[in-house]
Amino acid sequence: MRLQWRPGRVIAISSLIFCLISLHTRAIERVDRCCPSRSRNLARETLLLLRGGVALQRVSFLGDNPSVLRANGREAENLASTRTTNFTQKDISLSSKESVLVEHAISSSGNGESIGRRINASVVTPWEVGGGGKVDYEKLVEQFGCARLTEDVLGRLEELAKRKLPEFLRRGLGVSHRDLEKLLAQIERGDTNFYVYTGRGASSNSLHLGHIIPFQVARWFQQAFNAPVVIQLTDDEKFLWKKDIDLPTARKLAWENAKDIIALGFNPDRTFIFRNTDYISQLYSNVIRIQKLITYSQASSTLGLNASDCIGKTAFPAIQAAPAFSTAFVKVLGLDYNRKPLLCVVPCAIDQDPFFRLARDVATKLKEPKPVLLHTRFVPSLQGVGTKASSSIPSSTVFLSDSQQDIKKKIMRAKSGGQESLALHRQLGADLDEDVAFQYLRYFHPNDTRLEEIAKEYSSGGMLSGTVKEEAVSVVATIIAKFQERREQVTNNDVREFMRERVIVDRARACVCCLTSN
Repeated sequence: MRLQWRPGRVIAISSLIFCLISLHTRAIERVDRCCPSRSRNLARETLLLLRGGVALQRVSFLGDNPSVLRANGREAENLASTRTTNFTQKDISLSSKESVLVEHAISSSGNGESIGRRINASVVTPWEVGGGGKVDYEKLVEQFGCARLTEDVLGRLEELAKRKLPEFLRRGLGVSHRDLEKLLAQIERGDTNFYVYTGRGASSNSLHLGHIIPFQVARWFQQAFNAPVVIQLTDDEKFLWKKDIDLPTARKLAWENAKDIIALGFNPDRTFIFRNTDYISQLYSNVIRIQKLITYSQASSTLGLNASDCIGKTAFPAIQAAPAFSTAFVKVLGLDYNRKPLLCVVPCAIDQDPFFRLARDVATKLKEPKPVLLHTRFVPSLQGVGTKASSSIPSSTVFLSDSQQDIKKKIMRAKSGGQESLALHRQLGADLDEDVAFQYLRYFHPNDTRLEEIAKEYSSGGMLSGTVKEEAVSVVATIIAKFQERREQVTNNDVREFMRERVIVDRARACVCCLTSN
């Protein structure tokens, strides 16, 4: 049957097409007005995709952030998971209209991998971990594109070191890694020429328990392989990000934190600590080489920056990335004797991964080895396992400067995984994953056998929450008491010596490496 094109029908169809084009055009115009050019193409493409095959009722900008779109329909959830680098369950309210908030940001890696995600109601960035939900580490590993830190990999590392791993790594509190197996292969060849880089951004006079985890890993590598360690104190970062911290205060806090770090037991002959504002002249050659290879869009999308942030924040990622390349330490690492760049190993919490993703992305162009990363979990806040401990919330963590009384008070008030009533607890047992005191024991208890006994009794209801908290108080108080004894002995002259630019590798070893590498 041949379709009869009556004038009325033609007019109706034409009107419908005109309306659809008009709506699409207005949406595109809003994109052009609101979005920066780098993100505009993605926003346009998203609008086209949403309208080209996905049944959505509307697409509109929300709030003051032009990069956030609202899309109705479950299909948008699938689209968001594949098209964006920021996707948060927090922003999904599955109401009758199944409204989905999609935050768009271009991946800075250039290969489609995503950076700086928000997972399952938990915000995970270099400056924020929280958002009201428990961090899903499995999903983080998958979406960051890291390799899982398996028992096999850790077993190889422990065997090569001929030294027991730190307790928390043995107990599954490491998360993931990048190229750790390449480091293992290098060590298996008999080549232990690598260095370890970690750091601290000081916003308080004292470290807390969450801060010491990457330092413990760094110290372990130093003790196991005699590896040199460089420690960056980002006084510039805290000055840029914290409105209540001026530059003299940031420098002073970094100095005091350096005393804490020294008291953790690093070898002074193998450790170099530096404040960025002191060492920037040596870092700068690497910094500007990195800055030239990273675009504004890459830096802003990786770290969640926006147009209202100062330009110092945009420039900072290159400063944190620079020490991941050994050419930042020509004198310190003996590169004036050994011309071959050294491999860098970076132990850090997984929220710091975005910085080093940028470093790894530019390494090949800089003709430097890509840094090896070892990611650990967050020590949970005393207020619940959904967030990490924070210096800005003193009640959320135990500081290394806390008194024995304060330690007990804080831990005894920590969120429990026990049941609401004694009868129910005896019946069901405790939820170990939700119990903060037990998680602290997983990180810091020195006895594996005793920890297993506590886990068995507590999870079966045979042990009460108060008993577990008392055990945690005893373990943590002992660790901090010993630390404070060492901390009292650290002087300003000790800090100056650790910060003195000097060779922290054996020159003879460097010369031999130089000869054998030719």
